[in-house]
Amino acid sequence: TFPGLAARNPWFGQSRTAQPRASWRAMAVLAAATMELPQKQLPVPDGFLCPITQEVMQEPVCTCDGHAYEREAIEAWLQRNRTSPLTGLVLPSLALTPNHGLRRAITAFLEARPEVERARLAQQDLQRAVELREQELTGKISVQEERISLLETHTRRLTDQLKSHGLEPSPSPTLAGEDSFLWPSSPGGGHSGELAQAPTLSVDAARPLVALLAGGPPAAGAAAAAAVRDVAAGSSERVAAFVAARALPPLVKMLQDSLPEGRRNAAGALRCLVLGSQENGEAVVEAGALAPLPRLLEDDCPDVRVHAAALVRHLVSGSDQRAATLVDAGVLKPLLTLLQEGSPEGRAEAAGAIRDLAATSGEHAAGLVAAGACESLVQLMQEGSADGRARAAGALQALATRSTDRAAGALAAGALTALVRRLREGGGEEAAEAARLLCSLVAGSEERKAEALEAGVLEPLVQLLDSGTFEGRAAAAGVLWRLVYGSQSRATTVMAAGALWPLMRLVETGTSEGCMNAVLAVQNLANGLHEKTPQVPLSVIDRSFGPLLRLLRKSLPEVHAQVPAMLRSLGSSLEKRAVQVITVEALRPVVRLVEDETPGARAEAAGTLRNLVASSDTSAAAVSAAGIIPPLVQLLSRGTSSGRSEAARALQSLACRSGERAAAAVVAGALPPLLQMAEDASPEGRTHAAAALRELASSPGRVESLVDAGGVPVLSRLIEDGSPEARGAAAGALRNVVAGSSERAIAAVARSLSGAVVQLLASGVDDVQDEAAGLLWGLAAGSEQAAVAVAEAGAVAPLVSFLGSSSSPEGCTRAAGALRSIARYMEEAALAALAADAVQLLVRLLESGAVAARVEAAGTIAILARGSDERRASLASAGAIGPLVRLLEADHAAEGTSGESDGQAEVAMALRELTAGSDERAAAADAAGAIQSLADMLQVGRSPTPAAAAAAAGALRNMAEGSCKRANKVVAAGALGALVLMLEQGTPECSAVAAGTIRTLTGGEEPGERKAAAVSAGALEPLVHLLEVGREISAECRSSTVGALRNLSAGPAERKAMVLRAGALEPLVRILSENSCSLDCVEATGALRNLATGSDERKALVLGAGCLEPLVRLFEEGPEEGRNEAASCLRNLAKGSQERRKSILAAGGTRALE
Repeated sequence: TFPGLAARNPWFGQSRTAQPRASWRAMAVLAAATMELPQKQLPVPDGFLCPITQEVMQEPVCTCDGHAYEREAIEAWLQRNRTSPLTGLVLPSLALTPNHGLRRAITAFLEARPEVERARLAQQDLQRAVELREQELTGKISVQEERISLLETHTRRLTDQLKSHGLEPSPSPTLAGEDSFLWPSSPGGGHSGELAQAPTLSVDAARPLVALLAGGPPAAGAAAAAAVRDVAAGSSERVAAFVAARALPPLVKMLQDSLPEGRRNAAGALRCLVLGSQENGEAVVEAGALAPLPRLLEDDCPDVRVHAAALVRHLVSGSDQRAATLVDAGVLKPLLTLLQEGSPEGRAEAAGAIRDLAATSGEHAAGLVAAGACESLVQLMQEGSADGRARAAGALQALATRSTDRAAGALAAGALTALVRRLREGGGEEAAEAARLLCSLVAGSEERKAEALEAGVLEPLVQLLDSGTFEGRAAAAGVLWRLVYGSQSRATTVMAAGALWPLMRLVETGTSEGCMNAVLAVQNLANGLHEKTPQVPLSVIDRSFGPLLRLLRKSLPEVHAQVPAMLRSLGSSLEKRAVQVITVEALRPVVRLVEDETPGARAEAAGTLRNLVASSDTSAAAVSAAGIIPPLVQLLSRGTSSGRSEAARALQSLACRSGERAAAAVVAGALPPLLQMAEDASPEGRTHAAAALRELASSPGRVESLVDAGGVPVLSRLIEDGSPEARGAAAGALRNVVAGSSERAIAAVARSLSGAVVQLLASGVDDVQDEAAGLLWGLAAGSEQAAVAVAEAGAVAPLVSFLGSSSSPEGCTRAAGALRSIARYMEEAALAALAADAVQLLVRLLESGAVAARVEAAGTIAILARGSDERRASLASAGAIGPLVRLLEADHAAEGTSGESDGQAEVAMALRELTAGSDERAAAADAAGAIQSLADMLQVGRSPTPAAAAAAAGALRNMAEGSCKRANKVVAAGALGALVLMLEQGTPECSAVAAGTIRTLTGGEEPGERKAAAVSAGALEPLVHLLEVGREISAECRSSTVGALRNLSAGPAERKAMVLRAGALEPLVRILSENSCSLDCVEATGALRNLATGSDERKALVLGAGCLEPLVRLFEEGPEEGRNEAASCLRNLAKGSQERRKSILAAGGTRALE
């Protein structure tokens, strides 16, 4: 059986006498070195067992012939014999010598095998329990004999009383005789045990007793109640006979009897009649039993109080209304008094009643805790009877359930110490109740879990898990999975305590509850395992898969869904082998279940695979590789409603993680059955089908397949008449469709569906509203016609409302994106958004939204601010500038959102629009740190897109205008180098904005240093190249370039010479010659004037470049500003040279010189 053990231990399998002599220490070492087998499979060495008791020796001693025995056993032997127990030979000496080496070896072995010692102690406890049971049964037999005699006395007395009232007792049944009944005792005359050889009782035979209850004198009624109690105890047939004879109303009436004996007997009889019968309990309540119960709980007779507590327990079970009535009537206080001061049975019944009352209402539980019930229950757990201890644990569990405060109160009352004791010493139901209470105490609290472990609950829990009842093992597993949940250290501790193998056995052999709890415990243990955890050898993980896979064959659907997650968790500690384990071991039986003929099995297997696919990309790839897609498609066509739903959900999970798997599903034919499901399945099935179609349509190629399969009309109808969830999923699918469609198709969808989608925004379901906003965004971004259709459907106000109410980051992103797309094409939509108070919502989104949502909000703000200084002021007053700058500074602000949208561009555009035309807003942006952020954004390493670069440069230009200080900041931030690079390599738009920004930086007040910095940055050559012949540039770009050259040409002679060397003279003269009425001519004239100032040589160059005629024409025909510039330039050229003056006069410039 153990070939590995036999190979390592040559003595294994031989008798003890055949083993060669060796030191006990060597035997211990060999016993401990038995490889990787689980310890419980290792035998106890024969040498460790006493030959007399056959148990592991605790104090080994040797006789004079060298044999070892347990001291107590050999001493008892030698008191009667002088021979050796093993050889039978006479011992020459009775002296005993302690064998210290053997004792140390046994100690070392027991440390490695703690369960051996536990088994020995358990055997001793079992023997003691047998002795106590024998004593108990002997006492019960004696009491039974007394009860039989008592019953005979009751029968004779009742017969006499019936005769005295003219009533003849029925001749049957005969109630006397020793062989008729066996009565287990119950304090106070009540009986709750079983009857053996019990006679039947007819309704007619019960009626005389009932008549005496209803119409006899008090003493006779009390005796009749006692007879009912004794006869009905333990027999459902006799209980039914008394109930049918209408014994309940007179018994309830007797509860208010003035005779204590009558109250006691009536309460005891009612207790027997309602036991185990909900129908009888309701009849007792209808007879008015609830009203006297509070008084009975305070009765002077102890037995009455016990019976009243038992009645409370039976009557409130399963009825919140009766519990509330009794609490309002004041039963809590007397119950607590009985719990504290009553007899053992009374305390047990009070604990049971408190348990059932607390289970009906959290308010009742809170009242009991406030009244001090926890302390009394803990005391009962420590010193009560077995029944009392179990019920006290159940009551504490009911008090602690669903309330951390009440659980803390139970702990503060000392429940943990009592629980550990009950787990160690209690048996059966008592230990199970203790474990269930522990579940409630540790649930949801890391602090209470730590306290439980410190109190020592782990060892008795593992023992209960190993050898308890089915209920106890299930409860112990429930505690363990809660203890290890979310904590690697606790998982390691529980694993080291030996919990894994009992849990795995419970997975295979437990009840449904036990199996589920064990599954959860193993899963949470596996989540805490790591490859380097010394307490968890790899063989443990490997051997855990077998039971989990066999679990798939059990008819426990609620457990099946947990198995893939456990396999994933166990495999995660062996990352390289995880895929192999899941594919080879787990998926084959699951895939076969999908193909099974049993509809239920197919649905369950599809659900299991769905969970596995959703767990990770690795698992999804393994499932796909196992060939599951075709069976899932078949299940879509031929499965049950639940099977089709599970298949659709599994395909959705497969498709959302991989475009390749989505394509495989389309090729396998998933679209037609999914579209059919979207038409005729249940509401839930239509939702799952639409969700799967949404994922399958996530690429242009698959969108075409969906359109060709008729998907657009189906999805459109689903949006109009489906459930909110189905409509949301359909909206998501159509969003993917429009993302891959032409502008014409998008406009058609927008015209037909915008109204329905807008209505969907008001559904109140977050996911549905998210999808609706996404579809509106996709439609509005698709084309101008679609955006107009969306706006005309009234989407603006609902989008703004959704933006204010949604807590979904994705939903806010989509709503802001839709507003931006609509406002881009329609000025009316922008005004409508402002009228709907969108400004504050957008600013709030900028401040606290997700990055993608903040970027879309920035884009919307940029569009709303466009073209209106009033709107810019409103947005700035709402506080938009600061969040925009912070967004620009964020690490991820440069990430795009969706489609072609660029985060940098949106934020920079918003800042550019807000800072335009206002020194106040420009100063606010500067104070927020915008200049450095924008300059950093333009740096080469950041690689901004052209749109982002142009927007950033434009924002810098706005902030530099009108402020020497801010212009100097822009230069100091290092923006000039990036601007020059934009001139050289940028798009036409980038070049135009860069030239304009350089023009602004080199103008204004005190521009000298900024001009020098621009020249040093190499701005001259790129500016001149922009004006080269044949290069197409915008009028804005040409104007900005000429203005920048004009600014740079003013100043020191050296810089003027650099401008000329850069070749600026020719393009300036050409611009002057082309159109004498343009502003460019004015700027070019100013540049020429600057170049000519201060040097006859440069004047000659300018004049020689052919500027004389254009200047005279500008003076004669140009605007006033142009005429002034031309006159100034001509006078400058004429100054200092008669020859140049004559040339000017000859060209017709006489008036200009005057």
